[in-house]
Amino acid sequence: WVSLAVRIAAVFSLYGMLIQEKVLQAGESLDIAVPIGDFSAPMAIWYAKKMGLPVGTIILGCNENSAVWDLYNLGDIATGETVLETLTPLCDHNAPAGLTRYIYSCLNAEEAMRFEEKRLSGRHYVPSEEDFDRLKEGFFVAVSSISRIDHVIRNVYSTVQYILSPYDALAYGALLDYRSKSGQGSTCLLLSERSPICDDRTVAYALGISVRELEGRLQTR
Repeated sequence: WVSLAVRIAAVFSLYGMLIQEKVLQAGESLDIAVPIGDFSAPMAIWYAKKMGLPVGTIILGCNENSAVWDLYNLGDIATGETVLETLTPLCDHNAPAGLTRYIYSCLNAEEAMRFEEKRLSGRHYVPSEEDFDRLKEGFFVAVSSISRIDHVIRNVYSTVQYILSPYDALAYGALLDYRSKSGQGSTCLLLSERSPICDDRTVAYALGISVRELEGRLQTR
């Protein structure tokens, strides 16, 4: 809960900074995109929205381990499926940590216990139609493959000379999908909690440069 509180405070602070920088006007709605590692960041944004922060859509980016996509789009999460190893290992989960807490906060304790029972036994969790609608309200989830992560990193750098981490690329890919499907072009905050240097080989490969050259480019920014 301490970590969650820090994230909630950070989201409010970032919104204030965007107003100061005249990116937003006070009260203007803001979409927020994050990768799905654990569920702390999405839940912090959800809480901030409940507290009155004008958040529009919470956009979640998954890798090939797309159980969260299944839950939010199909209303069915297979908690016992084999987890694939990817280049974004912090997102390699079937049921990310914190999802039980979100179900508890969004629905109720009984439903959270039912989900946890399914998770511990590796079975499917299927919420009722009413609960499904409540769980997915205000969220958009998309999946990006390894090849797309490389493409996003390379394309963003060639366009605006900004270096994304693989996790940032998951969130940005999801944002692109959201805008394509919804037709919305509202201001979006991409929350990043991991530097590209933490995944230097993956980022260097995507940009077609050496790790040493990547380090030099990051130091000059």
